Amino acid sequence: AGSADLASMNLDELGAYIANLHSFEQARSNERRALFDRIDALSAELVRRYRDGEADVDGLLTDDE
Repeated sequence: AGSADLASMNLDELGAYIANLHSFEQARSNERRALFDRIDALSAELVRRYRDGEADVDGLLTDDE
């Protein structure tokens, strides 16, 4: 959203700056929400795999490279 000298802005400029800042913050919030949704889905899948026996801790410790 950038930065500005708020004291030098007239009301129209300040209003536009506020609207741009709000849009910027909304976009970042939506991005964060989407990332946390993905993290939650991945965590749930890991829990399911361990619970159902499809994965085990020993498998994490092996070096297959």
